[in-house]
Amino acid sequence: MSSKTENPRTGDFLLSEANGTYSRENVILDAGALDAGTVLGKLTASGKYVVLAPAAADGSEDASGILWARADASTADAAIVVIARDAEVKADALIWPAGITTEQKPPPSPSSTRWASSCADLGEETWTRFPMCSMAMPSAFFR
Repeated sequence: MSSKTENPRTGDFLLSEANGTYSRENVILDAGALDAGTVLGKLTASGKYVVLAPAAADGSEDASGILWARADASTADAAIVVIARDAEVKADALIWPAGITTEQKPPPSPSSTRWASSCADLGEETWTRFPMCSMAMPSAFFR
């Protein structure tokens, strides 16, 4: 019998967001065919979004958003929506770049100004809350 794998669905990683569309940003994806929930970085030079690249030094090393829906920019730039602020997500539903280490995904910390805490009272990291910020998410915002 053959089996089928379902791709991540639009916004399936999202538990809650701010009123209206405050959590979302309309941006441009620079390259690649990506699934919803992919963690993205923002290129400093162009302002376009790409897959997070922790070892880079072009802006894409800092997480700036999570892709809302599947997008294909393999032949040309694509307009996309990212979750960029003030939202709760399922940590295990996020798609990180291949080879990323636990050390490159700092743990949530209630005392951090760059993170809000995970739901410690539930006893497991099932969701993470983004801190409120005016332009983009901080460089380390979930685990």
